[in-house]
Amino acid sequence: MTSVRLTKLTSLFAALALVFALFCAASTVCAADTEAGTTAAAEAGETEATETEPETTEPAGSGTLTTGTDTEKKDLNWDLIITLGVIGVAVIVLLLLYLFNVKFRERVKKFFREYKSELKKVVWSPARDVKKNTIVVIVVALAFAIAIGILDVVFSRGFSSITNLITGSVSAS
Repeated sequence: MTSVRLTKLTSLFAALALVFALFCAASTVCAADTEAGTTAAAEAGETEATETEPETTEPAGSGTLTTGTDTEKKDLNWDLIITLGVIGVAVIVLLLLYLFNVKFRERVKKFFREYKSELKKVVWSPARDVKKNTIVVIVVALAFAIAIGILDVVFSRGFSSITNLITGSVSAS
């Protein structure tokens, strides 16, 4: 009984550590993005600064980067933070459901048993056929890429020739 509780607690702490790691990664990305904006603002401030403009400062944490006279509004990457937060919450909810809901656990186990039995029914192609088909796909993709490239060059030169012909005849008259 205690080993089951210990396993559940260990799984819960692992899920919490995963969520914490996701939030740390998100804050690191946001901090790097903010530092890059600060560097760019500092370089712009050094090259465009004039002596007549007063310096402005914003309170810390306002989301505005201020360097001398150059003030640039920099938003945090909230999309990444929200996405990682939703993933973390989903992982925790699924883990808690798996650990504490017997019906959910049985459904998950049944799903993976059926998944495994279906995969056993799949007829896999031999490696020789897979290599041959991969080569065919690569050759066809390259052929289409070359054909599209040639058509692009022909049409762009044709359109520029027509444009030059039209503008040349208009300017001549």
